[in-house]
Amino acid sequence: MEDVSRYHALLKDPTRRKIIEILGERGKIGFKELRSLLGLGVGTVYYHLDMLSDFIVQDKSRKYSLNNRGQLLYRSMKRGNYHQH
Repeated sequence: MEDVSRYHALLKDPTRRKIIEILGERGKIGFKELRSLLGLGVGTVYYHLDMLSDFIVQDKSRKYSLNNRGQLLYRSMKRGNYHQH
């Protein structure tokens, strides 16, 4: 699968792993709540959301959730395939 190295590069960043985990566990979340959980500035959170744009969607109420690819990525992380220390 040609995307695997790209996934690994994206997920080397602990903030991006945390975003995927939060969305995977909570389903849908608004920006303010996500930012609060991450404890990061607005620009930083938007940067990471942009980096993860292949895996997340935003609904009409502007809440973020994982798309199908994001769900697969989350399940892979939970299995330990992408776990990094």
